[in-house]
Amino acid sequence: MDINVLKSLVAAAETGSFSRAATNLCVSQSAVSKRIRQLEESLDLTLLDRSGAVLQLTNAGKIVCKNAKTMLELCRSCYEELDALRQHNKLSLCCTPSYGITYVPKIVRTFMEQNPVVTNFSFSFADIEKIMEGLQNGSFHLAVVEHCDLIQFKGRVLERLADDTMVLVGAPVLGVSYPSTTIDDLLAFNVCLRTAGCCSRLVFDMKMAAMGRTPDDFKAVLTYDDLNTILTSVLAGDGISYLARHLVQDFIDEGRLLEYSIFGFEQPLYRSLVVGPGFMPTPAADDLIRIIKELSV
Repeated sequence: MDINVLKSLVAAAETGSFSRAATNLCVSQSAVSKRIRQLEESLDLTLLDRSGAVLQLTNAGKIVCKNAKTMLELCRSCYEELDALRQHNKLSLCCTPSYGITYVPKIVRTFMEQNPVVTNFSFSFADIEKIMEGLQNGSFHLAVVEHCDLIQFKGRVLERLADDTMVLVGAPVLGVSYPSTTIDDLLAFNVCLRTAGCCSRLVFDMKMAAMGRTPDDFKAVLTYDDLNTILTSVLAGDGISYLARHLVQDFIDEGRLLEYSIFGFEQPLYRSLVVGPGFMPTPAADDLIRIIKELSV
């Protein structure tokens, strides 16, 4: 028996009307009526009494409807089990951009090498607000969020990862006084910042305000959506920026960037591994958590 035919019979019996059944099933009234008529013809039995204002099941209809509900429940249970199987082989990770640029490639490569049975592993970058929303609605299984004590952070923290710091950096070509640098030495240059609302931008604005200044005191404020673009611009000598240390440490070690140590700009950067309310541990998720902890150093 066609599952749509069974749904039509059950809906008609429960609502007592072809039109209301059609509305519930999001099909036309004629489609519901036709399906039930074809079922009656195939069984050579009348299943619905159409003589009154409300549709009523005949004795034969009661038998078919009772078993139809059982069959529909079995189908629903089957779909749920299959969906659970698909979800078991699916995993999604989201993180704030700074962390993602540095760590996600290594995490994905290591995870896929160790978990070849996971056939659907997705990852994405987003700001904290979108990450929290995605965890709540189930779009992401896990997330790594970089945040600071100046910003309210809400979420179910599964694990605290190794901390980092925010640093002021610029290319040697700028000729900034070094290492005895002051904020006044930097104001003659452009400052490359993320868009308003992101963690690093909020912290930078607050640090400047604590010194009685604003970002507008720089030669120009260059605002970018993409961290990679900021990094490229700073390396090219287009200005200075305020970035997570892990993002620029290799360039500092190579001498391609200088770190300007200015009193008042010290800022710890915390990392949290966060899950949503519907998170269910699986062997694959546990392995991903282990890899994230091992590589987040």
